[in-house]
Amino acid sequence: MPAARKIAQGQLECLVGWMQSNPLVARGAFLNTPQGKQRAGALWEELASRLNAMPVGCTKSAKEWRQMGDDVLELEKRRVALEERRLALEERRLEQKQRFEERWLALEERRFEDEQRWRHDILDTLKGIAETLF
Repeated sequence: MPAARKIAQGQLECLVGWMQSNPLVARGAFLNTPQGKQRAGALWEELASRLNAMPVGCTKSAKEWRQMGDDVLELEKRRVALEERRLALEERRLEQKQRFEERWLALEERRFEDEQRWRHDILDTLKGIAETLF
């Protein structure tokens, strides 16, 4: 039976969990020294062995799993950026809605004041007519 080429959900969850537990290694923070590079390589090899031993999913080298991890990080960055843009857009929409509602309220208040003045003017006119008649 040929090896699976697609990463299984369990493998992805394990990879993401490992990256969350080892954020500096996942981001390659230790690759600037020979010891750090060696230690990071050993950790990726250990993770690759664990992922490849899972009964369902694909088999990859440590280098390929690291690339998959880099891809996951990049996708997460893009997801966060999109979420931030969505939230900013929603905030702008709420601000616009609030400004609209404030303008609508001001307009309603002016209409009410105009109507009060109109009613007052009519009552004054009717009083004047009544005084003239009586």
